[in-house]
Amino acid sequence: MILVLGGSGSGKSAFAEKKIKEISEEKNLKMYYLATMKVYGAQEEKIVNDHRKMRAGKGFVTVEQSEDIVKCLKKIENGTRSAALLECMSNLAANEMFKDGKVVSEEDVVNKISAEISEIDKELKELVIVSNNVFDDGVPYDEITLSYIRALGKINSFLAKTADEVWETVAGIPLNIKQETKSHVVF
Repeated sequence: MILVLGGSGSGKSAFAEKKIKEISEEKNLKMYYLATMKVYGAQEEKIVNDHRKMRAGKGFVTVEQSEDIVKCLKKIENGTRSAALLECMSNLAANEMFKDGKVVSEEDVVNKISAEISEIDKELKELVIVSNNVFDDGVPYDEITLSYIRALGKINSFLAKTADEVWETVAGIPLNIKQETKSHVVF
């Protein structure tokens, strides 16, 4: 598993796409794009359409799965010969936390997503996950938003511990902050 973190507009998505494409070509894997954005209106529809256009012709099979991410496995053929790019964890966490007009507990969201990602990681040959760094703006938030931010932080921490590689993109520059080798972890 590879985790790619970054702020808005940092280049994390482009870097993650490049990573999954390189890995898939090297290992001859079928590429899947696990899209997590939930469409609520015209703005989200435009974003989804823009992302579809950007992916067109790149060899991805798109699986729209805005919640219950483990269900994507039913739509992926032969996981041991497949690679997936999950875009993005912040959308998935929000979708899981704010369901049907209710707020799901921080703990339940973290546990559910962590368990489902672990299952997906076991089934696929390669998994690249994009997540946002939403912790650096210094803006005071209401308690519900803070709960979401804490949940995403805990999920990102879980992913970082579990991942073989962790990258952070800053101003379009990817920085490797964790890479496991067969004998040890390099920081």
